[in-house]
Amino acid sequence: CEELADLGDDELDNILAMISDEIEVYLQPLPDDFSNPLYQETNILNDISDEKGALVNFQEIETLAGEWIQKALEQLDSLLGSGTSSNNGQNDLGINELIRSSLLDDQGEFSIDPSLISGFFSDENSNNIIFEGHDKLTETTMSLVSIRVQGLDTFKELDLLNVVGNYTVRNLLKMERLTFSIELEATMMASSLSSSFIDASNAKPITEVFTIAFTANDIEIDFTILLALNEMTLGTIQLGSMLHTTNILPCLFSAIDKASFTGLALTVTDLVPPTMTGFLDRGIDQIMSSGATALFNMYEKAMIRAMPNFFQLFVRDVINDYIDGVVSLLGKCPDTKPPMSGFVDFRDLFLDPDDALASGGSGDAPYGNVIPWIMDIIDDQLFSADESGQLSVNELMVRPLTKSQSGIEGSLHFNGTLIDLNKRQVTRKIWTSFADNLRLRLSDLHLSGLDSMRVPTEILSPKSSSAHTLENKISIGVTENVSITDNSDSLRASFGFELLVGGENSPLAMNNLMDLELIVPSLDILAMLRATVEVDRLMKFPLKDITNVDCWISTLWSSKNSGIESDAGVAIEYLNMVLDDGMMVNASCISCTNQMLNQFNSVLSFLEDQEWISNIRSRAILIGSQLARGEWVQGMIAKQIDSSSRRCPHLNFENSMPLAQKYQKFETTREMVDGVLYGGMTL
Repeated sequence: CEELADLGDDELDNILAMISDEIEVYLQPLPDDFSNPLYQETNILNDISDEKGALVNFQEIETLAGEWIQKALEQLDSLLGSGTSSNNGQNDLGINELIRSSLLDDQGEFSIDPSLISGFFSDENSNNIIFEGHDKLTETTMSLVSIRVQGLDTFKELDLLNVVGNYTVRNLLKMERLTFSIELEATMMASSLSSSFIDASNAKPITEVFTIAFTANDIEIDFTILLALNEMTLGTIQLGSMLHTTNILPCLFSAIDKASFTGLALTVTDLVPPTMTGFLDRGIDQIMSSGATALFNMYEKAMIRAMPNFFQLFVRDVINDYIDGVVSLLGKCPDTKPPMSGFVDFRDLFLDPDDALASGGSGDAPYGNVIPWIMDIIDDQLFSADESGQLSVNELMVRPLTKSQSGIEGSLHFNGTLIDLNKRQVTRKIWTSFADNLRLRLSDLHLSGLDSMRVPTEILSPKSSSAHTLENKISIGVTENVSITDNSDSLRASFGFELLVGGENSPLAMNNLMDLELIVPSLDILAMLRATVEVDRLMKFPLKDITNVDCWISTLWSSKNSGIESDAGVAIEYLNMVLDDGMMVNASCISCTNQMLNQFNSVLSFLEDQEWISNIRSRAILIGSQLARGEWVQGMIAKQIDSSSRRCPHLNFENSMPLAQKYQKFETTREMVDGVLYGGMTL
């Protein structure tokens, strides 16, 4: 008994000394390669860039890719960090909702595969063993059974993707709590050593399965990540390879020359004493729980001080080893399928396979499953409606984007001349007695109320009747039975309007410059677009040109062989607009030869009673539809596609389509002249 007592004292002393030594390591100052998050970027990446080529510089990415990168990051930050109302009425972050829906089980827990941890204790570890000991008293093995984490959905502050170096970003996370539950299995048997104190070779092993649980409160995680992306490799990845979800990570990993955590500091305000439960024997349960509590009370303050360095030294190395293995295993981007001829079937591009098949497509997902997945997210996130019928796209996209352009949410400003239609010489004899020349000019367009999109709205909806037709419905403005004077969501357009009717003997001679404002309570637009996107150009589209508008335009095939009646690769098959009957017009004269126009608002009120505004509205819609579907607009589209194909960097000039020899010049239609004369004669 004395020998056992002495052995117990010695073992306890050894355990305490081991714990003290382990903690002491993490209380020492960190070496420079661990304390400086830019150490690897400064001392290692030069060799990588010299050997493998230029790396993507995060400091210059906005210059290379345009402002949309910054806007995308702002939207990501808004999506993950914006507050939403939780079930208990408190404000919650978007990332918490995302984690709950994608990572956690019904109990709010996330399970970690024990083999990911046990693998660091032994290279060949099929039983998840983390401890093996054999002394004069016992032979003991301890293995991991399960690891569960609670509290991953308690983020209370996010500050993500702050560029601190050319290739390094810093992130700061704050959480309310994290609870770890580690289930262990301990097997103990009498020592088989020749010097053993106990001779019990025939005794059965004792197996205990128990759980250790501990909680950390008020957690702050500050980490920096080095991401060395090979600019050439990333730029040459073809879009077709990225359109399958299973290929996204391998393709991105193939461009990674180096990825690692260069800083990982975790600090906590409070640690809750661990609990140990599950022992079959109450005595052992009491002894182990009391021992764990005593050890915790003894080392709590030291552990809290050591925790930042523990994560910087041990945990960071564990994570980086795992990253290296994953990048090495998955870092090969599958090749794009052999070139496919023909044009994209929008039913297969935008719809899930079952829906595509039902609509007349192949249903084989020939263009991958990423775009249908993105379209589903867009429908759920952007085009969901509230109780009043207003769409979420107003808050998430329209207001931020319009404010960045005009400084006012829901408004756009376009200063300068927008349209200048000038008929210098009227040739048709029937009109020469009224005017020698005509000019219509619109300028300084201001739009407001654009953040009032509502149901029904559909964008890029494939039609079952055609592989190349997309239906678009846009509804803007207030709903029915809402007074225009009581609602500021009406669509409003103000612009400069100049009308010149020339001719010495013309009874309609005038030169009027006015400010006009149209107030439309409700506007519904239906547009049917027919487009031919060449499959080969789309699938081979390199990521380096992903922000190049010319390259996207060049995917449209400009040829009569495309099935479109005009030369343009995109055409408006049908266009119709429905304006609310409550449309109002306000006007003021800037410079008018007709002095009666100073009382134009009174005149308009009279004309509205005579249904003149209704007639003008109908004529304007008809003229606009004719212009959109006419040869002049289609010719301009075809010319733009031809020009874009020559400006796209990854297309060879000799392989681009021949520039059209002749484009239709603008010509006034009978309806257009009739409309101008009808309006002018009435006024």
